[in-house]
Amino acid sequence: MANRRNARCKLAGGDAWRDAFHHDHCVLYMVTAYTPTFGSSVLHLAPVGNLTVTLCVGMCNLLILPLSGALSDRVGRRPILITCTVAALITAYPALLWLAAGPSFARACWA
Repeated sequence: MANRRNARCKLAGGDAWRDAFHHDHCVLYMVTAYTPTFGSSVLHLAPVGNLTVTLCVGMCNLLILPLSGALSDRVGRRPILITCTVAALITAYPALLWLAAGPSFARACWA
């Protein structure tokens, strides 16, 4: 019985939640753990600046996550997950290169 229920869950896209969970944690790790490290070691920002940038990113997430949740209710979760994953993969490296080319607090806030 449990195997049939598992098969139905996988057919209905049950693995998408696991994938979204992993993607969310990778992005969360990059923002909360790696951003201060990158800011201090590469950009040479002050610790207060690093934490301010991390706080700004957290506030943006606080605003964007409910809006993206409402959008996924209308469009579906799969298109939102795919779009956000592709956007993160395409923009992360160029944004970090742009930051490293001219390190400043203003650029760190924009990236």
